[in-house]
Amino acid sequence: ELLTGYFEFLLKQEELKSVKIITPSKASERGCALSLDFGASAKSLMAKLSAEGVVCDYREPGVLRFAQMEYALYKIFQH
Repeated sequence: ELLTGYFEFLLKQEELKSVKIITPSKASERGCALSLDFGASAKSLMAKLSAEGVVCDYREPGVLRFAQMEYALYKIFQH
């Protein structure tokens, strides 16, 4: 919950015009993921992020979903 809130805070500080946060801002109304609408650029952005080791998933139409978690915990459950 705290990592997701912090990620949302950082995104809002950047005032990105090409992305829209579509996950509810209220922590009690969301899980640990943020869904961001990137429109037509989502698939190419996902490829670039994946090449840099960022894990996210693509949802139609043009949405990337990010779940914030500790890297070590992720690596444990990856096996």
